[in-house]
Amino acid sequence: MRIIAGTKRGMKLLGPKTRDSRPITDRVKQSLFDVLQNYDLLAGARVADLFCGVGSLGLEALSRGVAFVTFVEKNTEVLEVLERNISKADFSRQSRVVRASAFMVGAPVGPAGERYDLVFVDPPYASTREVGEGSSLADLLTILEG
Repeated sequence: MRIIAGTKRGMKLLGPKTRDSRPITDRVKQSLFDVLQNYDLLAGARVADLFCGVGSLGLEALSRGVAFVTFVEKNTEVLEVLERNISKADFSRQSRVVRASAFMVGAPVGPAGERYDLVFVDPPYASTREVGEGSSLADLLTILEG
């Protein structure tokens, strides 16, 4: 697991010792960021990375020029690894970490009421089994609309 491109290209990310986090593959991450860059959606953007795990998506975004990332993760063990990855990449000033369930807080606005240009939503697979009205994922999307 690594940062693919940008200012921190090639930097290896630390992984958790738990199986509660499943990192995104480099191939999927590359495809996602190719599209985002093609539409010029990264430069200077404010981003929320929900269910962030060790921060692979948010750190990739920072490496590619976004202005700020809010990382949301509830697992304490995974959060420790996330914070080490942020520090290792020297992105502490361009990020904040929120320890909470993204299903409960959505994409929390910043202290001055800042909203986000992009929100990454990559919940655990078990949370995506139910996607219809009234499901946790549908409720989260409703929160994000507001």
